[in-house]
Amino acid sequence: MPAVTGTAGGRNGSAPDLENVQFYRSLLTGAVDLPCLDAHLRTHPTPVNVSMVVNNSCNLSCRHCYLQVPTLADRALGEAEWERVFATALADDTTMLSLNGKEVFLGTKGPGLLHKLVELRRRIAPEKRIGVITNGTLIAPHRQLIEGAHLTFLDISVDGLPEDHDAIRGPGAFAAVRPNLEWAAQILGPRAFVSLTAQKRNLPRFNEAVLHMNGLGIQHVGVSFYHPAPYNDTGLTLSAEDHDRFFRELRGLGAAQLDRPLTVFVEVDTLCPEALTAFLRSDWFSLDRIEMDRSRVPWIDYAFPNGFRMQFKFFPIPWAGYHSVRITPEGSVLSVDDIFDTRLYPLRILATARENGFDFPAMMRAAQDSPRVGRIIGEYHRTLLPRLVGIVAESVT
Repeated sequence: MPAVTGTAGGRNGSAPDLENVQFYRSLLTGAVDLPCLDAHLRTHPTPVNVSMVVNNSCNLSCRHCYLQVPTLADRALGEAEWERVFATALADDTTMLSLNGKEVFLGTKGPGLLHKLVELRRRIAPEKRIGVITNGTLIAPHRQLIEGAHLTFLDISVDGLPEDHDAIRGPGAFAAVRPNLEWAAQILGPRAFVSLTAQKRNLPRFNEAVLHMNGLGIQHVGVSFYHPAPYNDTGLTLSAEDHDRFFRELRGLGAAQLDRPLTVFVEVDTLCPEALTAFLRSDWFSLDRIEMDRSRVPWIDYAFPNGFRMQFKFFPIPWAGYHSVRITPEGSVLSVDDIFDTRLYPLRILATARENGFDFPAMMRAAQDSPRVGRIIGEYHRTLLPRLVGIVAESVT
């Protein structure tokens, strides 16, 4: 399943932000100390991306799903409470809000909250980017709602060719999602995204799977990487060689025959250090190609003559409760760095909606004052960043 906010609608335009580009170049060449990193993260106290998990139920039992929470830490937020969070987040300096869950369209609460979010956006911040992340099997009764929502993106999770998808998500899962996938491609066009989690089962036929999605009408495929947890199928874990192979074989899409233009963008960030380090080792990475989008995210972008575009969402710093956050069904605020081990959620809560009157800015101020934020930043600077700097130095020489 997508790790943070799914595809987030892909690259959000382009921004001539030479200062931030230089920051990332300095970071990866070892010229950024801990106080400088901390100051950079605190420059923009309002998170750009906010992922709101509106329920804890799903109709599928996916082998790779990390979001296994048997019991919530508190009672789930009610619809009126979520509405207060929505309204204050829309009025704040956020860029994008996404609804996800285990499955947004299971039951009536998720669709009802989507309707309310759309209405609030219309009144408060019509320019705000909003999206939904779903497994796609249950959206048929809600097509009119989705079409009228003017979503920035609808993410449908598809994990490869039909047989690979079914092996991961259960027999019949692809047959259930396919008509909704084709409908979304036809009605939403470039706002319909497939989110694919790269893992051991689907890696050997990854390019073939992407071309299959393109044949069904999809123009955008987002890729994240499987993250093993104590309660999902660790047999899907990719090795270092698998990650290197993934980046090496992507170039085959640049010579493929496409049914329509195709953009593949890959999340390479600190949530999956193995993929991030493999990307830095690959021919795709270059300090000189780093660009910024309007959401303050660095990208590395390539275009091919056959209509294929390869984009890397390249975020080599911790999220640390600043750039992107997650709000759980009971209203707990988590740094995205802490989303994978759900057993530790109670120990890593940065703030709660109830303790802050369901007021989003107050929730974020409380979250960023949490000692956990400093620990995340310090651990990254002490452990992962030296690895990244060493790989970049080796590639330059």
